[in-house]
This record gives sequence, structure tokens and C-alpha cells, in this order.
Amino acid sequence: MKKSLKWIAIIFGGLLVILFAAGIILPVVFKDDIKAAIEKEIASSVNADVVFEDLNVSLFSNFPNITAGLTDLGVMNRAPFEGDLLFATQQFEVEVNLKDILFGEELRVKGISLIKPIVNIQVLADGRANYDIALASADTTSSEEPGEFSFSIDHWELVDADVTYNDESLPYLLRINGLNHSGSGDFTQDVFDLRTKTTADSVSTSFDGVEYLTDKKVEIDALLSISEEYSKYTFKENSVKVNDFVMSFDGWFKMNENDYAMDLAFKSPENSFKSLLSLVPGVYTKDFEDIKTSGDLAFNGFVKGTYSEKQMPAFNLNLVVNDATFQYPDLPTAISNINVDLLVDNKDGVIENTLVDLKKLSLDFGSNPVAARARITRMYPTEVDANISAKLNLGELTSMFPMEGMEMKGSYALNLNAKGVYYSLKKIIPAIDASMSLSNGFIKSAEFPIPMDDMHFSSTIKNTSGRMAETVIHVNDLSMLMDGEKMTADLRLENLDDYTWDLKVNGVIDLEKMTKVFPLEGTSLAGKIMADIQTRGKFSDVEAERYDRLPTSGTASFSNFKYETTDLPPVNLSSANLVFDPRKINLQDVNGTVGKSDFRVSGALTNYFGFVMGNDII
Repeated sequence: MKKSLKWIAIIFGGLLVILFAAGIILPVVFKDDIKAAIEKEIASSVNADVVFEDLNVSLFSNFPNITAGLTDLGVMNRAPFEGDLLFATQQFEVEVNLKDILFGEELRVKGISLIKPIVNIQVLADGRANYDIALASADTTSSEEPGEFSFSIDHWELVDADVTYNDESLPYLLRINGLNHSGSGDFTQDVFDLRTKTTADSVSTSFDGVEYLTDKKVEIDALLSISEEYSKYTFKENSVKVNDFVMSFDGWFKMNENDYAMDLAFKSPENSFKSLLSLVPGVYTKDFEDIKTSGDLAFNGFVKGTYSEKQMPAFNLNLVVNDATFQYPDLPTAISNINVDLLVDNKDGVIENTLVDLKKLSLDFGSNPVAARARITRMYPTEVDANISAKLNLGELTSMFPMEGMEMKGSYALNLNAKGVYYSLKKIIPAIDASMSLSNGFIKSAEFPIPMDDMHFSSTIKNTSGRMAETVIHVNDLSMLMDGEKMTADLRLENLDDYTWDLKVNGVIDLEKMTKVFPLEGTSLAGKIMADIQTRGKFSDVEAERYDRLPTSGTASFSNFKYETTDLPPVNLSSANLVFDPRKINLQDVNGTVGKSDFRVSGALTNYFGFVMGNDII
């Protein structure tokens, strides 16, 4: 008996040694054959260039599971996206149970892991997508019945991923950086729970040129019940956190063959104004926790109905903020009396019937009050009833919101009332009564110590009928002083159907000093322009070349003018005098260089109105 047990122990130990040795040797011996088989299968399956650095197979790192991995995997597109990266990852690992491979009818993947993947999805305006890389199978005659094989997965993870989705056919753009995602669920069941956890360091998204999220930090915890052949998703426990703003969802979402059905409600479980403040661009920084805030928040809404190419679901959003304040810790003045009451409501899914009702918006920037109200009862033609008023001390504002290297002073006031319909096809606008003014204005940049001083203007916009032809815009006594040199202007603009103007400009503009305050990227300007010009007229007379109806007179001169840009040779004017009349500009004493070439010009430029208005050449 002892001898038998001894032989059994020897045989069993030998088998373990053989299996252990096979587990180490076989993946190494057949590694090149496995790699070649993978490359051959990829080449026959996808219209893309796929490369990977190495293949690793291990029986023991997660025994009794087999772990297979590819390092430095990359997928490069071919035409029409030739040279573009579709997908790359430092490490791609799949973990599979050994018993399922040897004896099971079902392959149960225990885990999938992607380390630092990059996903770059591009869709052209005509609908061609760079992810459409699957090659059609050459075997179209096979009549084999599908086997009993099935597939399931226990868990998966993405670690430090970067994702870009750019769909020019919509157009829609989504960028996610620092994405970490994990999930688990039993896909072999008809009804099961899917649990996921997602974080992202930065999320930005835009639609049709409008950016809705910019560099927001996101956290999502979700528990979903999946049913009806993986088509219906019921929200059980979930939260979405964008910066410090948290939302939760209830309801369900279902993918049908030709549309999507949904009944979802959302709300903010927190009622702190500070959480909403974290969504404001530029506010959510490392010092955000030190900002002093108060005030209550209520946020909720729903989306209910069907979404398809021809239909939108009904939706509703409510946002209320009461008596909120916030103050940066190192600044003496708070923004107070913040009140918001906003309703966005659509009862039938027809976008034109959307109601946007901003019942109240008020806030005080220290002693600077701003108040607004707006009601839009139809999207297009747009029905508007709105007003806004503000009285702002620019010096106090810049102490509350410091702009590095910039100092501003002055008193600015705005009052605007608009009521009526905006309908561009019929050239209808709301009736408008608006006024704005600036007094004692002052701007100084740290890069150039000479300020723009004594800035002031008053302006009005009036339209009582809603007809564009009856709009009148006045800009009175526009004036500024720079280093002792003054520039003034007055403008009256009427009839937006046939632009009718009366413009007077007088004074000196030092281009170098002006561009020090307002820099032009890639362009250098210097020199002085001295002008005394008056012009009146109608755009219809310009189009008809009736220049005798465009009384224009005055003079302008350039001295030491310099223009440099990266795309053109430099232009220098040592002197130039221009005399204006309705038909032409007489050029006198025009001397300068273009690049290294000298020039001297005299004569006249005719039809300059047509050139300036963009409908003719000189």
C-alpha cells in the first residue's frame, strides 16, 4: 500500500512538473507561430495597417486563467484617412479560463484590459468613417448552421485613455483625456445588472460650432439593468459629476430598430450654489475650495418620448438660484444678490415650439448691478421679449476679476429692450430701444505703459416697427486720447436694407501704440495716420456706381508707416498724402519700399467705394 501511494505521488508530481514546464515552454516555443497566425488573420480581415511589438502568453500569472497580451499595438488607417491613427495602446490583455478553452461550449472571458489606449474616430461630411475597416468575407457560399458557441465577459478596464470622436456629418466633436473606465456584467443572462465606474480628467464637447463642455472633470458611477436582448437600459443607481456639479438619473432608455425610446428624469441631489459655480469656465481651479459661497440651488428636468431622424423627444429643464454670493479669498469684494429663474420647456418634441423663459437674472458685481429677463416663445421665426440693464464701474470690476497686465477704468452703462419677431427671410427684427455709454474710459497694458485715456462715447439703437429699414443707430462723440494725440468720430447708420451712413473721423492714430494695447498676432504695425474725413451715402448708390450721390471730402496722411507679416514682404511708407472726393482718391507724395524695392506713386484711385464695399475692383 505504501509503495502504491508512493508511485501515485511520484506520477502526480511528475505530471505537475510536466504541466508546469509545458506552461513555460509552449508559449515560448510556439510564440512566433501564434504571432504569425494573428498577423495573417488581421491582414485578411481589416483594411488597415496593424502592428504590434510583442505577444505574451502566460498560464500562471492568473492560473487557472490564461492571459494573452499584445504590447504596443497600433492600427493605422488607409485611404481616405491614410496615415491617420485609429487606435493604439501600450498593452492589450485578455484573460480566459483554461477549462472553458478545453471543455466548455461557452467562452467566458474573465477580463479585458487596455493600458493607455488612444482612440481616434473620424467621420467625414459624406458619412465615411475611419472605423469602417472590416473586409468583406470571400466565402459567400457557406451554408453552415451557427454552432452552439457563446461568449461572455466578467470585467473590463481602460486605464488612462485618450478618446477623440469627430463627426463632420453632424457636426459633432468630443475629446476625452485621462479616461479611466471599468465595468462588469454577466452577458449570458437575459436580464442582468451592468455596473460601471468612469472618471476623466478633461472632457470637451461641441455641436455645430457651439461648445457645451470645455475641459471639465467628469466622474460617473452607474448601475444599469439590461433587458430585452440588450436593447433596454433601466437606471437603478447612478450619479454623474461634472467638476463639483452632481446629477442623478431615473428612468429607462431603449434602442429600437429605427429609433430610440426614452423616459428619463434628472435632478441635482445637492442644493449648493457652489456646485453650479464649478461649471463656469475659469472658476474651477486648484483654489476653488477656498472660494466663499452661499445660496441655494434647484435643478431638475426630463426627456421623454422618441428620438429619430424625424422626431425629437419632449424635454424640460428648470434651474433656480436664490440669493447666492461668491467671493475669491484674496479679493475684498463679493458678487452678491445672484438670482436665476430659468425654464426650458418643449411639450411635443418640435424644436420650433421650445419655450425659453429666463424669468429673472440678477447679480451685483460689488456696487455694479446687472439685471436681465428674456422670454423666447418660438425658435424660428424667433419670438423675443427681453430686456437687460447694467451699470458697471470698470475699475471695480478689474479689481474683482484681475486681468494680468491690464488696467481698466471708466463707467459703462447699458439698457436694452427688445420685443417682437426675428425672421431673417422676411427681414423682420424685434422692436429695439437700446442705449449704451462709456465715460472716463482708461485702458493700459503692462507691455506698453502709455494708456488709452479719456475714452468716451454714447450710442443708441432704435427700431419701433420691427422693419430693418427703419432701424437707426447713432454713435455720438466717440473719442480717445493716446500720448496727447486725440481721435474723434461720429456715426449715424440707418436702413439696414439699404445701408445709409453719415460718418465723420478726425484725429491721429499711432498704430504702434495701438497694437501694443491690442496686439495683432503675427503682424507688426507702426506709423501715424492723420485723418479728417467726412462721408455720407447709400449702399444702393455704391452698387449703381452713382458716386456723385456720395459726398465725401477730406484728407489723410501716413508718416513712417510700417507693415510686417510672416506671409508678405515688409511694406514701408515714408510719406503718403490722400485727398478724397466721391469718385477718387488723389495720391500725393507717396514714397516707400516693398521688400528691398523702392517706389514712388502719384495719381488717383477710382471706384474706391466699390472696392471697399466688396462688389467691384479698383
